[in-house]
Amino acid sequence: MHHSRPRRTMSDPEHRSLKPSLKVLVTNTMPFLGGAEKWAWKLGQGLLDRGHIVSFAVRSRSELAALLHREGLSVHELPMGGDAEPYSLLSLVRLTRLQKTDIILSTCERDFRLAGLATRIGGRGRVIPRLRSVWYPDRSHWKKTLRFQRQRFNYNFLASRIITNSVGGKQDLVEGGWVTDEKVEVVYNGVDLALYDPGRVERGRIREEFHIPRDAVVTTLTGRIAMEKGQVLFVDVGERLLRFNPKLYFMIIGNPTSQAYYEELLKKLETSPVRDHFILTGFRRDVERILADTDILVLPSIEEGLPNAVLEAMAMECPVIATDVCATSEAVEDGVTGYLIPVPISTDLLTNRLQNLIEDRSLRESMGRRGRRKVELRFDLEESVRNYEEVFRRVLAEKGTL
Repeated sequence: MHHSRPRRTMSDPEHRSLKPSLKVLVTNTMPFLGGAEKWAWKLGQGLLDRGHIVSFAVRSRSELAALLHREGLSVHELPMGGDAEPYSLLSLVRLTRLQKTDIILSTCERDFRLAGLATRIGGRGRVIPRLRSVWYPDRSHWKKTLRFQRQRFNYNFLASRIITNSVGGKQDLVEGGWVTDEKVEVVYNGVDLALYDPGRVERGRIREEFHIPRDAVVTTLTGRIAMEKGQVLFVDVGERLLRFNPKLYFMIIGNPTSQAYYEELLKKLETSPVRDHFILTGFRRDVERILADTDILVLPSIEEGLPNAVLEAMAMECPVIATDVCATSEAVEDGVTGYLIPVPISTDLLTNRLQNLIEDRSLRESMGRRGRRKVELRFDLEESVRNYEEVFRRVLAEKGTL
């Protein structure tokens, strides 16, 4: 068992930065609450804990806005309906001037362009977009498009620096021709190791809530319900395995962001002869408890950056089976902390890898322990927050504002 230190807060002197506090504005335009949105919340909270002044400018009536309000954070809701939507643009100009913003950290393409224009017009703040990855397979094609030219101009003209959450993400940006190597900083996502601690999180509550037998093997998929996340494939694989092992349960965690795909998933489950072995929970705020009662995490995505779901599962000593897309391999070591599945996905291979882990408890446990150690070494939230802070300070020092 691991026993991480309790999470420190702003009241703990050792957790706060000894340097002058920064005024940071975090922006986001997404209506749904995905991995990037939850990460933005955690990062903002971490910066607050280090003594910085942090506020959020997010899309009106979005799921992120509701979450931030519940957490008692400083939130400004804006329409953010387009790259230069006048009300949002002028509101950001006014906000950055009023708050004397030092850094605007954008988390989506649209809010990056809005933030960049706002700083150019208002003359306040430095914009640092956090980009997952550009990740266009056919770079030669994209270089011929107006979109490529516009993105390259924006990244170089509006951004003081770019942060990406993986080495793969930086490689995509640089080799794709969008920016130079010096423009991009790699800062890994971080997991709150005190919250996602298998030695502290109570086990059994989720199994009790959903009437899952204690001796069942539980496989979980965490993420918004959309075609690129692979929930329908997850059900296909589960049905195959249930033919031979009735003591299996499969949990799908997350809200739909594609209604058509969600209806397809529901229709498939309605006609499944093993429907009772599949559990849809919707969005959950207690993911650490879900993972405490999970034996294996599966993420059959065809599109990812560096998925938080994978890092959180590894922190909770869950072995991971994930597709080998973009930066997932920087977290999951094939055959060590789980398995990587090439894309296009082979249903047979995914089924085989999952069956291996279902049948071998000792393998699950050894992979889980190695996963936890890797997260402790590379993906600690506190370290991630400190690294973001250092990038912010370097950018301001280069511009002569510190």
